[in-house]
Amino acid sequence: MKYVCDKCGTEMVDNSKGPYIHYVCPKCGEAIATYDYTKDDPIKNDEKIYTVKSINNSSNSKTLRVLSKITGLNYFDCKKIIDENKTICTGMAKDIIESLKMLQYNEISFEIDPQFNYKI
Repeated sequence: MKYVCDKCGTEMVDNSKGPYIHYVCPKCGEAIATYDYTKDDPIKNDEKIYTVKSINNSSNSKTLRVLSKITGLNYFDCKKIIDENKTICTGMAKDIIESLKMLQYNEISFEIDPQFNYKI
């Protein structure tokens, strides 16, 4: 990405390091700096697809309600997921993390593949 100095119009030089974005004008010394928050959270850059399956859950109303909220399916289809230990959801880590939190909070057993290395 190229930046032009607001003060003198010269193209700025990239002096960025790690998550810090820093550009300096070689002519007048004017600088701009910011912080790239995406480099802090590796979950945002994880492009692996994860599969979450139900594991030996009971088909009570609470579990059906939570699965219905996550999947968007009716209770009959959610009961099938539970009874057959089928897939609840799939997606990248950043897209399924909230579903995992709901499952964990509601004490619904699940397994995830591949290994999920982020705090739920």
